[in-house]
Amino acid sequence: MKKARNARRFPAPTVDQFLFVARKLHDCQSRCMLTFATPLDVDRLTKAIRLSLDVEPVLGCRFVEHAWKPFWEQWDDLDEISSCTIVQPRHLESECWQFLAEPMHPCDDPQIMAQIFRDRQDTLCIKLNHMVADAGGIIEYIGLLGRIYRELTHNATYRPSVVGYRSRGQGQVLRRVGIMPLLRGCSHYHLPASAWGFPVTGTDFSERTFAIRRLQPGWYQGMKTFCQKHRVSLNDVLMAAFYRALILSIDPPRSIGLPVQATINLRRYLPEGHAARICNLAGVFFPEIIPTSTASFEEILRQIHEVMEKAKDEQPWFGATLSLETTFSLGFSVGRTILDYLKVLKATPDKMHPFFANIGNITPQQVDFGDVQVVDMVMIGPVPYPPASMLSVNTFNGTMNITTGFCHSATDSGLVERFLDMYVAELPI
Repeated sequence: MKKARNARRFPAPTVDQFLFVARKLHDCQSRCMLTFATPLDVDRLTKAIRLSLDVEPVLGCRFVEHAWKPFWEQWDDLDEISSCTIVQPRHLESECWQFLAEPMHPCDDPQIMAQIFRDRQDTLCIKLNHMVADAGGIIEYIGLLGRIYRELTHNATYRPSVVGYRSRGQGQVLRRVGIMPLLRGCSHYHLPASAWGFPVTGTDFSERTFAIRRLQPGWYQGMKTFCQKHRVSLNDVLMAAFYRALILSIDPPRSIGLPVQATINLRRYLPEGHAARICNLAGVFFPEIIPTSTASFEEILRQIHEVMEKAKDEQPWFGATLSLETTFSLGFSVGRTILDYLKVLKATPDKMHPFFANIGNITPQQVDFGDVQVVDMVMIGPVPYPPASMLSVNTFNGTMNITTGFCHSATDSGLVERFLDMYVAELPI
């Protein structure tokens, strides 16, 4: 792949720069698997991917490090980037996992890769660099890809309208929410010390794989009924089960605060259509509970509900975002030095915040490919390096998908599988 002689350049906002540095904690890739009822038209899909690079040009760029302001620079051969091939797999799931696990480098590779696995049904696997898109960004991208694919069905010469560059940074959120939420968020934000982590069994983080549990619509409806009865949110329940399964799996120290890094979609604070589709607007905060040696699921759920209700008033994610923007305001090199000095991105040998991402319910209307119906959609987050762990949950057509990625060369695979089983067992129906 070649760099263009007079390449277009685009600013790399603070969150992109931060996630470039944060690659020491995880592989910084987000993934999606879509299963279709009927076969895809490969030529049409390849053309749709190519046209999507005109609408969202950062996907056809490479990241360029710079001491003051890094930037995105467009590759010359965008047709090569958009190429999508068909694989006839012998073992569908394992070969999909293998493709999704293969690393991408933001400076040397395109920011998106796609492949179709044709078995009894077509499975489209897409991976994007997490620097350019969070889970919400991936859903937006799939929606864009589906819209272009639909239009090409009726008009082979279709060209989507290109709005031009729009802000991709989280600073746009801070500029719109007002001074009082920012002050309140800053006063309640703090980065807690790590207190637990998955046991590390090796130093080779190159071998990655995934595990998944799928709950059919009856489970989803049962949990919604439980939430209504107990006046808690589905997110409260999902996070309480995460805490409970972690406690049962790794037996952390009791009677001290156990934090988890959770995400919140900051798009809710922007007007419809204001932000670029493909960007990273995932805010972070650290809910923390203090379990006792006999803490039941109901006790943990009560604590989680109280913590989350308090967070809705305090909005600590604004403090996290403002802190990040301030850190890199003096330049990329200085920001990275500050993070290293404060050991923000340093994991101790046996402790690192677990990551939890509730991506939420995705509707078929959000991922509409027209004459080929999406019948299943699974979202998978970045693979954390041990001792960190991450769980992602998304629901599509009533089916809840619970996924985790891990380095099986440095993590006890059996422990991960037991953890997922414990997580499912804790969920109420």
